[in-house]
Amino acid sequence: MVAHKLTLGVFSTVGPRYVPKLVRLFAERFPGSRVELVEDDLRGLVEGLTSGRIDLAVMYDVGLPAGLRLTSLKEVRPYALVHEGHHLADKKTVFVRDLLQDPLILISLPHSRGFFLSIAQNQGLPVTIALETKSIEMVRSMVANKLGFSLLATDIAHDATYDGQGVRRLEISDDIPPHKIVLAASASLPLTEASKAFRDLTLETFEVEF
Repeated sequence: MVAHKLTLGVFSTVGPRYVPKLVRLFAERFPGSRVELVEDDLRGLVEGLTSGRIDLAVMYDVGLPAGLRLTSLKEVRPYALVHEGHHLADKKTVFVRDLLQDPLILISLPHSRGFFLSIAQNQGLPVTIALETKSIEMVRSMVANKLGFSLLATDIAHDATYDGQGVRRLEISDDIPPHKIVLAASASLPLTEASKAFRDLTLETFEVEF
């Protein structure tokens, strides 16, 4: 069995949802392999890929420049997040405009911030920003503590927050384009054997398990 070494870029909000399982499966398939993680925002990951510092990156296809080779993995629709006692918490779907009586808690990462803020601003109603944070778990805990609602795309499989409280996920009725999760590589640099092996495993895993 061939051992591989791979430097994997991870977008900070999408990584915890998908990457740990991929790293485990890679280690099981190629004993002795090593994966080095580089967590960054989209700008940093693009720079790492184009410079060759990063072999592959799991990220969103949001405003990515030319010069990257993208392998599509999954599409996820943005959704709204409210606290458990919110008057809309029992709804299955909601229009964004119905949430704007509450302040917005923003994930303040490049591209992500502008995307989610534009969804709110496109409703033609005043938007009050309560808080901004780079941490998706901070967003969730702030929402759970009734400080506002949020708009997210990362598919989290539970409603509990770090402080033991709860949130409710609501599908959005508005026609909003989905986020595309991709495995990105530089188009000008050849894939290493490790990159090819991880790409193949990632495609296989997303098709079956995600």
